[in-house]
Amino acid sequence: MRDNLCKYLAEEYPTAFTQWLLNNASENVSVLKTELNLEPICADGVTLVQTQHCILHLEFQVEPEATLPLRILDYWLRLYRTYRCESVQVLIEVGS
Repeated sequence: MRDNLCKYLAEEYPTAFTQWLLNNASENVSVLKTELNLEPICADGVTLVQTQHCILHLEFQVEPEATLPLRILDYWLRLYRTYRCESVQVLIEVGS
């Protein structure tokens, strides 16, 4: 019950929460959807190593990409949420 009340207050009074928690006097705030959709992403290679109860995640990269660190973190989080085990991530740069 308290959780729902707090969610309601945060949605109804976003400016007050922004001012309180971020010390930001801006009135230019907007409430976003709380449902965080996950777009499907496909890792280049995912292998379960049962003897060590870990996942080997391989990612092959030809060109440098600015969003790569965030994408690798996203893969790690999704793998952990799904399998609840350690994940070893290996980035293999393939020259063009």
